[in-house]
Amino acid sequence: MQWAAGVSSHKQWYGPGAMPDAAIEAMASKLGIGRWNLRFCLYSPEALVKARRDVIHRRFSSIADAELIESPYAHADVEP
Repeated sequence: MQWAAGVSSHKQWYGPGAMPDAAIEAMASKLGIGRWNLRFCLYSPEALVKARRDVIHRRFSSIADAELIESPYAHADVEP
């Protein structure tokens, strides 16, 4: 929802007042987003990042329709 607020306006999706579920669902569908979005980073040597990423994938795999998108750091060859 916070991301949607950055790319559109409330009045684009619904009039004044709180948005009902149907309006939220329509907005999320049109924007291709879910109700919940999470962004995080993993910092460590590569082996630890991979191990932690694997744990995260296992945990989220039990959530229906959960999607994990990875974007490795452009300078991943630089160790912390």
